[in-house]
Amino acid sequence: GERLASTGKKAGLELAMVSAKGELVHATPGFPAGAQSISLDERKMIDVGDKTFVVDAFTDDRLVSGRGNAYRLVAARDVTRLKSKLYRNLALALAIVLAAGIAAIAWGLRTARIMSSALGRVSGALVRLKQQEYVKVHGIRTGDELEDLATGFNEMVDGLAERDKLKTTFGKYMTEAVVEHLMAGKVQLGGESLTATILFSDIRSFTSISEKMDAKQLVALLNEYFTEMVDVVMREDGVVDKYIGDAIMAVFGAPVPKPGTAVAAVRAAVGMREALAALNTKLVARGEKPLDTGIGIHTGELVAGNIGSEKRMEYTVIGDSVNLASRLESATKELGVSVLISQDTYDLVKDHFELRQVKEITVKGREQPVMTYEVLGLK
Repeated sequence: GERLASTGKKAGLELAMVSAKGELVHATPGFPAGAQSISLDERKMIDVGDKTFVVDAFTDDRLVSGRGNAYRLVAARDVTRLKSKLYRNLALALAIVLAAGIAAIAWGLRTARIMSSALGRVSGALVRLKQQEYVKVHGIRTGDELEDLATGFNEMVDGLAERDKLKTTFGKYMTEAVVEHLMAGKVQLGGESLTATILFSDIRSFTSISEKMDAKQLVALLNEYFTEMVDVVMREDGVVDKYIGDAIMAVFGAPVPKPGTAVAAVRAAVGMREALAALNTKLVARGEKPLDTGIGIHTGELVAGNIGSEKRMEYTVIGDSVNLASRLESATKELGVSVLISQDTYDLVKDHFELRQVKEITVKGREQPVMTYEVLGLK
């Protein structure tokens, strides 16, 4: 509702989200009553009280919820003043016709032609907007509400295009549900405390590997590796928080808290090992050296949110739990294991995976040592 109101205010439109059954889901305060009944194939002008609105409806794949429910967006523009202005112009044109004859008729026709052309351009742009073509309306310099309408429409197009760009960008790192959560503005500056599972994965001896490659080969290898790993993370509803060189930091259970994050994270680790084995087969076939990785996982309390300034923010997670997951990943090499989890994670996943107790490790900032377990596979 807040997002709808903000977009409507910026574009100078009254907006409503309507279900497939024609039920009003969300609407801005000034949305005309009864306008939600307009069909997708219909564009019309309606009178509500002493106001006149131009109403149009459109939809696309982004207006389908996670449950498969389809919605449409109905936009209404208050053209009362424009209509009144048009009538005044026509009356003036008529007076000029009566007074000046043919010259006045020519002027009136010219004015009408300009306005008709402008309205036609706005209408055409709306049609293209329904087809997800973010086209602006240019060349309208009438100096009245019609020009305001074109300006407002162009601002709305900019906003929708930017939102689409953000969704596309976010979609490369997280699932659609998480993207919708972020785009709905449910994550505020500063963050919130919650319990989630952190996964760190790092390529072992990557420095020595990178020294034998040129920049183009190195980037190609990393992109191929990251593609395989991130696909597994997202399949388990994880969010790629960041890339740190050749390392991946992923979080399960943020920004949308959900049960079973520890199981999802460990299942992702098992899947990442399987994906790595398949990737290594390709690398060896190409005459390249196979990769080896270490994965550390911990479940605990952390702070998640958009952290930074109003001008530059980054969605991330911070806290002792993140540090411990990183330490577990570092310990995989010295302990000779591929996937290492903490006691807290072990308690949550022991019924789902084959696990082996390894040893206690000390972690900077923690008074008590942490018992670790190796993940051997699914039960």
